[in-house]
Amino acid sequence: MSKENHVPGKWRQVLATII
Repeated sequence: MSKENHVPGKWRQVLATII
């Protein structure tokens, strides 16, 4: 599962909000 290496900007913002 190497999809985390290709995460879009929108997903990165969501992850940043969760963290």
